[in-house]
Amino acid sequence: MARKDFNYVLTIDPANQAAKEGIVALDNPPVNNPPVTAGPAVLPNPASTSPHETAKLKEARLFLNDAQKFIAEQKSVPDISTIANEAANLKIALTNFDEAGAVQSMAHLSALLMPISGFADFEKQQQADRNREDARQLAEASSEGDKNLYFIDNYLRENLGDPNTPSLIQLREQISSSQKKAAIEEITKANNSLQAYVNTNGLSNTYERIVSSYTNPATKNETPAPLSERLGITPKSAFLIDGPADEIALLYNASPSAPSVWVNIRGDIVFQGDTATLCFGQANPDITMSRYIERTLGEQGARKIVWGGAPCDLSRAGSTIDVITFQRGELLKQREDYIRALVKLIEGNSFRKYKMISDYASHSQQREVRSLQIERDVENDARKGVGVITVSDSPAVCVINLTPSEQVDGVKELLRRNQDLIAPKLTSDWQFVETTADLAFRGLQRQQCGYVAGQADDLRTLLQALRRDQIIKYSFAPVWFEVKDVEQATVDTNDARKQEILKKAEKNRADDAAKALELKRLQDQQSQKSEIERQLRQKNGVRARGLMNGIHDFVRGLAEKRLNDANNFFPNYSNWLERRFRDQWETFNVSSDVADFGTVQWNGRPVDAIVVRSVIQQKNRILGKYEDHCYMFGLVDDREFTMQRDPFSVDCESGSAVSKWKVGEKFQSQWNAN
Repeated sequence: MARKDFNYVLTIDPANQAAKEGIVALDNPPVNNPPVTAGPAVLPNPASTSPHETAKLKEARLFLNDAQKFIAEQKSVPDISTIANEAANLKIALTNFDEAGAVQSMAHLSALLMPISGFADFEKQQQADRNREDARQLAEASSEGDKNLYFIDNYLRENLGDPNTPSLIQLREQISSSQKKAAIEEITKANNSLQAYVNTNGLSNTYERIVSSYTNPATKNETPAPLSERLGITPKSAFLIDGPADEIALLYNASPSAPSVWVNIRGDIVFQGDTATLCFGQANPDITMSRYIERTLGEQGARKIVWGGAPCDLSRAGSTIDVITFQRGELLKQREDYIRALVKLIEGNSFRKYKMISDYASHSQQREVRSLQIERDVENDARKGVGVITVSDSPAVCVINLTPSEQVDGVKELLRRNQDLIAPKLTSDWQFVETTADLAFRGLQRQQCGYVAGQADDLRTLLQALRRDQIIKYSFAPVWFEVKDVEQATVDTNDARKQEILKKAEKNRADDAAKALELKRLQDQQSQKSEIERQLRQKNGVRARGLMNGIHDFVRGLAEKRLNDANNFFPNYSNWLERRFRDQWETFNVSSDVADFGTVQWNGRPVDAIVVRSVIQQKNRILGKYEDHCYMFGLVDDREFTMQRDPFSVDCESGSAVSKWKVGEKFQSQWNAN
């Protein structure tokens, strides 16, 4: 039967700016927060943030928000129409709480955005920000839970046998259980349940009285124990609390389960695979400090930093974190139980002191001094080499043409290596634009370039123009690349490019060789298979063709002579023929061949079985058409009892039906090589 294929083409009008504005303007789906209600002396059951929003829907909604923020910051976006269309699809799925649709659309949108320079780092930073916010909310919810547990315990102590006891015990279990799971939503629900119960059962004044002693404990006459004693500090861990507040500490994982860090035979700290997982023992670390610590670890061999959130999850740090870092003053702002947990890691030798940084406070001042010195030297023609002028945090860098021209690649490489010094707050990769000094100045004026990199003479010309017009606030980056640095970086870049080409060529050769071997293996297999089948068909051809001819004659008689299948031997085929005859189709030829021949087990006896493939050719005089149709026929030929058993007939497209018949009959082919 002839097949018809239909192709659908989706055409999107590439209105770049309108599409960009469309994706940025998408709103988040509304979140319903129904109020908690409760009757007298009953446990409330507060509603969730959204009765329909699953974890996957929440993930998709956050990803859409990230996409909107990223697109809004871009000057231009390739294929923006397709991106906007997919973002709209995701918004629709979120609005309809369609989890499957949202997951699929998010995957499509991610595939469109990931190739855009800077998006991967932007998304990573967004996730890090969310992790920090989740940690803050978890700490607040847990603290509220501790206060509520304090109320319940003291209320029960003051009111033994009170009718509220069973309900309060149940609420206590809810709060305690949710805290153990460390799930913000569950802790918040449990806290809300207690507050609703307190309000509903007239316990508000009692609650305020009891928790007042929790938040403002009564002053005792005795002097409170020193902080070091409360934390369990010994000389081994004293550096955690003793010293300048702005000093930065780095601790390394000394446990057997450390992910990447270890100490070699000389006592040096080594990062396996040049990778280190890092987390902060404080909340909301400054991004400039983060970049500074990244560079510090990079100089020690950890060129790839994987962030583990802030503050660190100390319960899992032994197996997930290589380095814990913090500013002492910020660590001391954490809750005492958190600091105490860090003390235990030090005292138990799970983490040890790695490095103390005392000059970070002067880091910014040093950068500013170096920046001003470079500016004076450029102005006085006292420097040769390449520097950078910065005017904004945009990732676009205008690189003024160099002589020789291939050194532009070396400058780009140096900018990448020193991005943390040039732009410590930048969260995405550089976007390079090669240009002239005049066009670079225009780029600065129009805010198309956040940075300009060039040789000293070009920067001096730019400096004079910037001072003359006084329309842009600028500064020199605190880095300077000498001529030899640029030349070496150019050589390194060219070597790396050549090595990449060689690696790719070698991989292609290896792939071609593997394909050739696989082709030869398949050819050998096919040759062996063909020989096996030739021998099988030579041995069994007479019996197989005898059975095939019997089926063929019967099938052709039904189709051409319109004989009656009185015994209903092939009912599917007979019924199909009847429908075709009613529609005025006539059979003018039937051709058949052996599809498979073999043996089956019938009551413990091996019996012949066959599958025949027949093509029925028909014409319709009224329609003026020809059509071919394929059918598969099979049966078990029990010659010992002169019976043909288990016949079947199916359309050739129903291949699974034939397979099921073979499995059911325990068919062993004597015709085809498997």
